[in-house]
Amino acid sequence: MKPKLFLLRPNFRDQKVSKSQLFYCPHSAMVEGVLMYYPQLKDQIDVEYVSFERPRTTVIELLGEKNQLCPVLILPSNTPNTEKFNEFNNLLFTNDKFEIASYFGKTYNCGTWHP
Repeated sequence: MKPKLFLLRPNFRDQKVSKSQLFYCPHSAMVEGVLMYYPQLKDQIDVEYVSFERPRTTVIELLGEKNQLCPVLILPSNTPNTEKFNEFNNLLFTNDKFEIASYFGKTYNCGTWHP
């Protein structure tokens, strides 16, 4: 299994906040920025954009309804450099944007975030 990254599509509406305002997810945007810095990552991982609205069916199919937050990086259970990842159905995952960036740096020989 190739690593799978789900990001929220930009320019979504949140009816609970505003009927007309467009939004983006700052966490997904940060991870998208890492992909822009290191475009070779897109050859190493599958990136899929999902809607803000729930349920996020494609994420639920892999991680269950309780784990549909985005961004989320999903990996096979035997993957190294995943000490801080969660586990569900023999898959490892994290929603932490910094952990995603750190994993990319450790695994794909590119830079990682600097605190």
